[in-house]
Amino acid sequence: MDVNKIISKILTGNFEDVKRFIKENPETVNQRNSHSKTFLMAACAQGSTSLMDFLIESGANMDMSDKAGLTALHYAVINRKIGAVASLVSRGANVNKQNSWGNTPLHRAAQNNYDDVVKVTQQNNDHWTPLHVASYQGHTDTAKLLLQQKDTDVRVKDKDGWTPLHLACQNGHTDTAKLLIQQKGTDVRVVGNNGCTPLHLASLQGHTDTAKLLLQQNGTDVRVVDKDRWTPLHLASLHGHTDTAKLLIQQKGTDVSVVTNDGWTPLHLASLHGHTDTAKLLLQQNGTDVRVVSNDGWTPLHHASYNGHTDTAELLLRQNGINANKMDNDGDTPLHVAVQKHTMVWYR
Repeated sequence: MDVNKIISKILTGNFEDVKRFIKENPETVNQRNSHSKTFLMAACAQGSTSLMDFLIESGANMDMSDKAGLTALHYAVINRKIGAVASLVSRGANVNKQNSWGNTPLHRAAQNNYDDVVKVTQQNNDHWTPLHVASYQGHTDTAKLLLQQKDTDVRVKDKDGWTPLHLACQNGHTDTAKLLIQQKGTDVRVVGNNGCTPLHLASLQGHTDTAKLLLQQNGTDVRVVDKDRWTPLHLASLHGHTDTAKLLIQQKGTDVSVVTNDGWTPLHLASLHGHTDTAKLLLQQNGTDVRVVSNDGWTPLHHASYNGHTDTAELLLRQNGINANKMDNDGDTPLHVAVQKHTMVWYR
């Protein structure tokens, strides 16, 4: 059967014929007409959520575009089919896919003042609002449009307790983060369910420019700890983000010797993964103790030795006061743990 005939049946509500055809010809579910319009796009324009569900479950692609760049979600938004919008968003349709003119479905909803459509897209399965999505992806223009809507809440949290600012900072979208910070009610100190602030997430990923933006704001605390008592410096050190660690160390109040609930210092964590440059930076700071032990009695040298990070181990061994024979709670020295892991570290 011709694609246009199927689309015509969809638009006129003759769904049983459509379902019968798709069941008999499942490979056609994503076929297009001369304008690249799909059956799902037609169903979204018509607003039948039952037919939409059937098509999607039969393999219809939600994010295909027609010749104008319009997706199924564009069709649902343009035709103000609230149920269709809700169904697509809940299934994970891309709310930020642009058409040929650079407009996303959210742009269209905002431009047409479809407040009801915007509201319906307010939460997906992760409790992400459109502002969460725009912030996560760094779509600053879309975020700006959303923030012009009276019901957009910059402080809203997802299932992990993260705000749009958390997500922008996690992905290093500094311009988007700056826009969010400029909004009334934004709290740069806001914590997620695990106690992480936006600064924690920027530091975790090594987004130094984003961290710098946050540190310029009143209220940002470089010493803030999450539920495991990890500071932003712990996270930057763990992942070897030396530039970010340097920025954090330069802030007033930074404590390079601060310990987590497990007794780990930033130096422990840099040594754990062999981030020698980060370890060197930490060792240059007043207060860093190369002999410090964690709750299990491990020194930074234990960590470097166990994981075979020879360069880091050599750096630690050159420090004044180092005890290469320090025993942990089980009586093991760094050499013991190196042998246990079958790694080789040269002790000079």
